[in-house]
Amino acid sequence: MTPSTLLEAYLNSYQLMPPSEVKEITRYFKFATFQKNQILLAEGDINNKFYFLASGLLREYSWVEQMDKTEPISRWFTLPGRFSFAPDSFFNERPSEISIDALKKSEVFYIEKEDLLRAYIELPISNTVCRIILQEILIQQERITSFLHIRNTQIRYEAFCKSFKELDEQVPDKYKASFLNMSPSELSRIRRKIMEKGSLIS
Repeated sequence: MTPSTLLEAYLNSYQLMPPSEVKEITRYFKFATFQKNQILLAEGDINNKFYFLASGLLREYSWVEQMDKTEPISRWFTLPGRFSFAPDSFFNERPSEISIDALKKSEVFYIEKEDLLRAYIELPISNTVCRIILQEILIQQERITSFLHIRNTQIRYEAFCKSFKELDEQVPDKYKASFLNMSPSELSRIRRKIMEKGSLIS
């Protein structure tokens, strides 16, 4: 499947419009390739692009003061077929509190805010599509928040694996550990414990 057909397949999955209107929506998007470690959005910049990942892996992170030094803390990851952006910065035109970079070579489609607003007028169905996409993002954020507040680190990790198996398989351990608020060595210990004694959740 080519990058462009992946975007069309994603929009077609909602079954809200004929293929001709799907193609109309995709014309508002531009295509870009990012190399490994290349930054799509830097913290402090205004996020005016809504990214759809066609291939690769993206990371959202922020810089946090820890133990007298500033470190990047992973906030989330985006797999192909999903969107990535900084909502507060995008909608309110405020400096972004997160950065987004590519953890591997990534192909993206993106729509700039002014083109999205133009699409709302020229192709009204795009309003409904965007609303559904944002609903999915909000539901995902609720799932993320639910397991990040689990105090037991093994249960936290297992809940993450249960909800986001693909991410557990594809995200490098050092970034995954950062997201789960633990060290890579602690993550390794938890895995060994699960192998030896079994899971704590069903």
